Amino acid sequence: LTTHLAIRENHAALIVSKVTMGPMVYMDSRVGTTLPIHASAVGKCLIAFSQPVAQKEFLSCVELLRFTEKTIVDKNQFWMECQQVRQQGYAFDIEESNLGLSCLAVPLLDSRGRPIAAISTSGQTQFVLKNQASILDRLHQIQQELTPYL
Repeated sequence: LTTHLAIRENHAALIVSKVTMGPMVYMDSRVGTTLPIHASAVGKCLIAFSQPVAQKEFLSCVELLRFTEKTIVDKNQFWMECQQVRQQGYAFDIEESNLGLSCLAVPLLDSRGRPIAAISTSGQTQFVLKNQASILDRLHQIQQELTPYL
């Protein structure tokens, strides 16, 4: 599994920390590189919990590029996905940026409920889907541990 901590930088999710454990799954992400907001769980968290003005600005300025056949490229569908992420409190990316890889993420919010960062766990799709509940539990635990410091 790979864990990313990302912040929003313009119209992308900037990776500020990365930790990989367990059997190696190739992920070309590196600290200092970016992930697409619309095709990554961290990106979805960062935009879904942003203020409506920032969400509208993002949707008006960005083309939603296709990375796999599962990438959301329709802006209305992406908007609905963001509403679901906000309601459930976490985001899922199932092979939207890389076939065979899936990701769960939760936002790290400041005292006003604005996203400071997002933290995710990625891995082989079969493993992530099979272990979704335990991965999400651990992400929520980390979220709760970090919240007092935000």
